[in-house]
Amino acid sequence: RKFYMEPDIVEDFATEDDAREFYDGLEPVARAAIGVVPDETITATGCRTGPFIPGSISYEVVNAGELPVDWTAFPSEVWLQVSPSSGTFLNPRERTAVEAVINADSLCTGFHTAQIFFTNQTNDIGSTIREIVLDVRGEPSPTIVPDDPFNTLGSLGGPFLPVFMDWIVANTDDCPMTFEITHATDRVDLSTETETLAPGDSVVVTATINAEANSLPPGRHEDRLIFRNLTSGREVFGRS
Repeated sequence: RKFYMEPDIVEDFATEDDAREFYDGLEPVARAAIGVVPDETITATGCRTGPFIPGSISYEVVNAGELPVDWTAFPSEVWLQVSPSSGTFLNPRERTAVEAVINADSLCTGFHTAQIFFTNQTNDIGSTIREIVLDVRGEPSPTIVPDDPFNTLGSLGGPFLPVFMDWIVANTDDCPMTFEITHATDRVDLSTETETLAPGDSVVVTATINAEANSLPPGRHEDRLIFRNLTSGREVFGRS
């Protein structure tokens, strides 16, 4: 492959033939360039403590020009180590393998993205970016106390006693967690339906029997609070 010298002065041409004749007359000149394969985004998956699959990604950097070229490979995130991170190609089509190793023990659950910047330090021709997406699976470990259900009793038309109950939801993990509470009926009011808890934080969730319960017929009536961990997308626990 040849790289051609661009004209220093923009020429005005009377005809298309004049323009073609001008550019056909340009002499090919050697350039320093790099190429990097593969060119697709790589996704790695694993639990928070590892291992991740794949645990490393191999790239190949090649001298795609005709002159010596200096290159570097620099990751954007500390959880990605690249080796070797630089080199010099003296000959055309010379190449070397570059390995990117994932070291993500401290990352929270979710998707994390890193880029590797492959740079032609000689003249920037062929400089490119490769992206790695890390899908860290697992979930923060919330707790809810007490374990007891909310049992209330009353006469037809109310009142019902006790009229409310508290649960404490705590994030015992070292990563933030967002949870959501859903339930099926309209006779229970909640003090909160969604919260984001920092590591070590907790919140009191109060369920209160409202006036809708006064119209219930005699008998046993149930509802269930479903607590879902939105950080992981999973159901965590329920209370009746």
